[in-house]
Amino acid sequence: MLVTSTVLSMSANVQAALDAAGKVVKKQKICATKVEQCVDQLLQLVSAAQAQQASGASTAVPQLLAEVERLGLTKEMNTQTKELHATITKLSKVGLLTLRTGMNSTQAGMLICHKCWNCVDAGV
Repeated sequence: MLVTSTVLSMSANVQAALDAAGKVVKKQKICATKVEQCVDQLLQLVSAAQAQQASGASTAVPQLLAEVERLGLTKEMNTQTKELHATITKLSKVGLLTLRTGMNSTQAGMLICHKCWNCVDAGV
């Protein structure tokens, strides 16, 4: 009986860790999509600036820089990268805590979140 309950408990812990990893994969896809959109916009702006410069416009580069700043492309890419890295870091902590204690990933995430006062997302 003890062996069965230990196996079931371990199975639930493993499932909780897998669920937490699944959330990170979802976050990775969201972040990658947003970064890809920013890069596409940046490439379009650079192409337009090259065309302007080829036609003799001397203000192409300053206009490009101003437009990149206005759209916040580099800021958005940095934000998405930081969010992904924070999620991955939290996964390693949540995954270990989940496997060791049997907490579900939301409980473990909330505990970690409150310990470090970094309340980005309680559920990884």
